[in-house]
Parts: sequence; C-alpha cells; structure tokens
Amino acid sequence: MPKGSPSLPESSNKPAVEETRHSDHDMQESAKTIEGALDLLASLRNDIMSLITGGSATSGATLKVPLEVMGVLQSDKNQTAHVLWIGPKKIKEKSILDQVANLVNNSFRENGFITEKRPLKLHCTILNTSHRKGGGRRRIAFSKNEIFESDAYKNIALPSFSMPLVLAEEGQEQATQKSLTDFHVDFGTWDVDEIQLCTMGSRDAITGAYVSVGSIRLTEN
Repeated sequence: MPKGSPSLPESSNKPAVEETRHSDHDMQESAKTIEGALDLLASLRNDIMSLITGGSATSGATLKVPLEVMGVLQSDKNQTAHVLWIGPKKIKEKSILDQVANLVNNSFRENGFITEKRPLKLHCTILNTSHRKGGGRRRIAFSKNEIFESDAYKNIALPSFSMPLVLAEEGQEQATQKSLTDFHVDFGTWDVDEIQLCTMGSRDAITGAYVSVGSIRLTEN
C-alpha cells in the first residue's frame, strides 16, 4: 500500500554536524534527530486528520491515493532513464492528498529536516537501476521507448494513451512535443492508513522497501 514517507539520512539519529561548531545555526542543525522528526510528525496529525475529514470527527473519510500516471525519473536526451514510477496525476485544483503531502513537506522543510531543493513529487517506485550495476559499478539505464512501446505497457495503458508519442524531431509542430513521462494507467485508488518516516537508502530484507523508523496512523482503528 502506498505510504508517504519523508526520508531521513541513515545517520540522522546522531547530531547532523560536529559538536565542535558553536554557531546558532549549527546548534539548531545538531538537534535534528529521528526522535525530533517523529515528534514533529505526531504534532501534525490533528491538522492532517482535519484536512482528510473536512473537520468532521464522524465523516469516516480516508486519505486516498490514485495510481493513474506512469512516468520516469533521471532521464536523459538518449531516451534512457533510471527510475520507473506510478502515482497520482497533477490537477489544477489541489486534492486532499496534495494538501496533506504539502503540509507534511512544508513543515519538515521549515523545521530543517528537509534541506534539498527538489520539489515534492508523490510517486511509487516500481523500477530503480540503483541495484542494476555494470562495469565500474555504474548504473545501467533502461530505454524509455522500449518501456512505453512494449506490449506490457499497452496492456495496462488507458485506451487513449496506449500509443505513446515519441519526442518530436526539431521542426515538427510544438503540439506534438510530448515527453515520455506522462502516460495514463489505472492501478486503482488506495487508502493510505499511515504516514511513515523511513531511513533513506535503507532496504528491508523481506519487502525490499525502505526501513520505517516510525509512523502516525490516519485511521482511528
């Protein structure tokens, strides 16, 4: 089941900077621990539940994530990529899922737990070449074209998206220039019953997922 998971460095249960530094900024950074992150996440639960239920304690509403778009990350001009993912599509009106995700993401940024500049991208990874190494231990990319032109993809694509558009050659109409990262599928809509904090780069020996260090429940039971 898809779960939101702001990730922490594997060593984040230790001070983030050396204790020999004494500036106010560094002292704040040194206080960033897993326990602090879990406390922050727990403090957001009431606001999260208010977004989900619309402020009604008896609504019975649940947070849902639709898996309706398939795309790639870490792509290049040679039409290869390193990550294949599925997730919710972007819409103009912010969904409840977007509002919850932005609340958590912004809170962790404001409190110094997230320092990278990349925008939030909700997705479920289904293929990652980080464990596909070649000579010199370099990651071996996969072909985007081969993925989206395959019979396997056509079997799961929605009818109007079963034949992907290849990137237009120079001089073609701008309207045909569509990236191979936005293809509509239907893997269903799933209830999200918890938000987890996971150790970045970790891997559960049984499930292959990130290792969770704690979570908050989004259901009463």
